[in-house]
Amino acid sequence: MESFEYVAKHYKKYPVKYYALIWMMRTYNQTGEFGSTQTIRDRIYDKKNKADLEKQPKKFLAELASTEADYFIQQKMYGHAIEPLEKAIELHKSRKTRVRYVYILAQLYQEKREFIKASQYYVQVLKMNPSYEMAFNAQINRAKGLSGKGTQDIRKELEKMLSDEKNSEYFDQIYYALAGLAQRDGEKKAVIDYLKLCILHSVNNDIQKGLAYERLANIYFDKPNYPLAKAYYDSASTSLPDNHDNYRDVVNRKNSLKDIVKYLNIIAYEDSLQQLAGMSEKERKNVIDDIIQKVIDDELKEKQLQNSPTYNPTSEDDIPKSGSMWYFYNSAAMSFGYNEFVRKWGTRKLTDNWRRKNKNSIDPNEMGDDFAESEEEEDIYEIKGDPKRKESYLENIPTNRTQMMASNQRIMDAYYNLGIVYKELLLDDNQAIESFERLLERFPKTEYRLSTCYQLYRLHLGHGRINKANKYRDIILNEYPDSDYAKLIQNPEYIKTLKAKKNKIEKYYDQTYRAYEHNQYQLVISRCAVSDSLFPKNKLQAKFDYLKALSIGKSKNIIEFEKALKEVVAKHPNDEVKPRAEATLALIAKVKTTLKDTGSSVTKTPSPAMYSYNRKLAHYYIIVVPDSVIDVNKLTIDFSNYNSKFFSLSKLQTKSMLLDEETHLIIIQKFSDGNKAIKYYDSIKQNRKEIAALPPGDFPQFIISSANFPLFYKEKKVENYSAFFQDKYLSN
Repeated sequence: MESFEYVAKHYKKYPVKYYALIWMMRTYNQTGEFGSTQTIRDRIYDKKNKADLEKQPKKFLAELASTEADYFIQQKMYGHAIEPLEKAIELHKSRKTRVRYVYILAQLYQEKREFIKASQYYVQVLKMNPSYEMAFNAQINRAKGLSGKGTQDIRKELEKMLSDEKNSEYFDQIYYALAGLAQRDGEKKAVIDYLKLCILHSVNNDIQKGLAYERLANIYFDKPNYPLAKAYYDSASTSLPDNHDNYRDVVNRKNSLKDIVKYLNIIAYEDSLQQLAGMSEKERKNVIDDIIQKVIDDELKEKQLQNSPTYNPTSEDDIPKSGSMWYFYNSAAMSFGYNEFVRKWGTRKLTDNWRRKNKNSIDPNEMGDDFAESEEEEDIYEIKGDPKRKESYLENIPTNRTQMMASNQRIMDAYYNLGIVYKELLLDDNQAIESFERLLERFPKTEYRLSTCYQLYRLHLGHGRINKANKYRDIILNEYPDSDYAKLIQNPEYIKTLKAKKNKIEKYYDQTYRAYEHNQYQLVISRCAVSDSLFPKNKLQAKFDYLKALSIGKSKNIIEFEKALKEVVAKHPNDEVKPRAEATLALIAKVKTTLKDTGSSVTKTPSPAMYSYNRKLAHYYIIVVPDSVIDVNKLTIDFSNYNSKFFSLSKLQTKSMLLDEETHLIIIQKFSDGNKAIKYYDSIKQNRKEIAALPPGDFPQFIISSANFPLFYKEKKVENYSAFFQDKYLSN
């Protein structure tokens, strides 16, 4: 670049300066520095250069025009690129170059969706004796833009190309182009057939195969046949590279359909088990024998297909079409595990009002995020063990009233969730209505009756079906007059009252949690103790009680901590805090056993007197941070950078260590004595801004001797050691 700039500056009176400027433009185009390209263009077209520019040879003007066209193309400003490219075609003498430019011109018109002009230029390319590959692509691209009568001739040409074996590596592109022509002619079945042929003949062209999969997925999505669409989106996502323009849309569509397939499989699975349960032992044995034989046949068929050069892993026979099909004849559904739900949503039942088993209240901020909860979370909807053994099927059949109730519950959950996914994620109101109405039809006394009726009321109202909307409105008002839904129907402004109440509770909880983060445990205990009276029946009460228990654990002895945790478990058996509290109780039990074996007392409150003071020993610097509000990795890196910048000669090491499940220690080690450590402590206090990952707040920090650190880590009482540190290191 410096050479070009040198020539342009020192040879202003010579034509060579213009060539240098052109090469500068080309370089900036390739590096994406389009502002710099525009600056060079302005220099070239400056008024003082006009007369000189007009004297330049056609070859130069052609190069300038093509470079300008590239400038616009690189920025996807295709319309602006046409004029300079047409000028370049007119000025260039090289036939090979002109053919390439005409081909690009055709592509530009195609991008602008001016298909007639694009087709005319592709025909022009074909008349210019292009290379075989360019001629082939011109035919294919021409086919993409034609419609009506013009498609017949090009279809014949493309079909003729299929009979020529030398085109075999391009068969996938030909079939894809034929699919486009068939789609424009309204031949829906032909479109699908051509796309499948495209996939079968795509051997080395994953992008072409991925585009065909995507197109098939879009077709079935629009029908709608969501399970089949999801299968094709799956295949498209594995074929397209992740930097392809369509990749993100494909993945988003695939993810949005994943739950559809899952819930349809749940319904089919449970219905099939219930059908088996209703059979005689002999009938059941015969059916299971048939199922096992089909599994064996499918495995053999799969092995044979995998050895075929035209193997297509996406088969419509393996796709669930509805929620009521016979599950065990669907080999794809049988391998569909429920753990996908856990991977996607995690433990979402722990979030406030995530799933509404209590249908008398609503969360104003989660009106659409309203999924049902299954009684069990993992691996329910898979065949356990060997699918070729009878026992693998028999053990899942609901043979008593309790098991049948659990099976029905899972079907109800699936129908309700299915309706929500259709409504909220896919915006398919008709399918949502079908799922919700099917739920009420099969289970009129379902616990989802209230919320389902409200969903149907809103859906029918939105489509102007007043009579149907009124039907579900009346059910809500007559059967559930005191529910939030009834109040919302009678007073649309009621939602504002709910939001205001929810915001007030959340603000109070956030303030309480911040106090906990700042080790203000007595304040936390006091605020949590009055939360129930301040906000009766609030949905965060379990969190308040758990936070209170944690604060007791931080500030009191283990006996009081254990008692507080047991109260949490007893008061909130269905909340997310229960398993957390139970896990902590299990740890406490182990600690008590250990202490009993050693003869120690569990009621003793550790005292700072347990620590010894000796500045001559090696010391560490420690800062205590909650991982809920701080990125511990970034903070560790910031401390390492700080040490390299200000204490490079000290050869300090930085590491992080868990103090408990919610708190990390950032440890800087080691200093030869306490005096050097306290200087580092003071340095951090003075230069806190250097640690960018450390947010505002008073986080506990101190220095500690190598002898005291094991005692501190065993005790895990930050306030105890902080008092000792204050007394011995800061007060002297």
